[in-house]
Amino acid sequence: MEPPVNGSTQSNPSANEARPDGEMCVRKMNQALANCVELVCPSIQYPPQYRLNPVQQDAADIAEIEKRLDTFFVHAKQLEIVLMNKAQRTSSITTERNELENEIRALEAELLEKNDLIEKYTDVVKGWESKFRRLETRLAQDNI
Repeated sequence: MEPPVNGSTQSNPSANEARPDGEMCVRKMNQALANCVELVCPSIQYPPQYRLNPVQQDAADIAEIEKRLDTFFVHAKQLEIVLMNKAQRTSSITTERNELENEIRALEAELLEKNDLIEKYTDVVKGWESKFRRLETRLAQDNI
């Protein structure tokens, strides 16, 4: 897939829909910046006498520059929000993962304690079984 020329988002609309929010914000911000730069830095393809001089522009041109700069800053802010949300999600995932790991460790420790108790009481039950067998043997000998 060819990248769009000059930040144009028009080149492949179906690919734009599949892109993550951050990449779309960067594309829109780059396009807005290109539109701003286009006003103050005319393309090299024109001869110098046809290039605009930014110092000699009138108030309408300045208003257009401000409008395009505002658009650029809006897209830059959107990108900032996307990046901050991504960082926040990453930190919340890390926090959640740490909490889960701590809970797993606690459950493993509890399982070890319960296994120790099972072993302990298994020995106690075996001891009782042997005592009952001896008692049964004595009772059987006494009844004979």
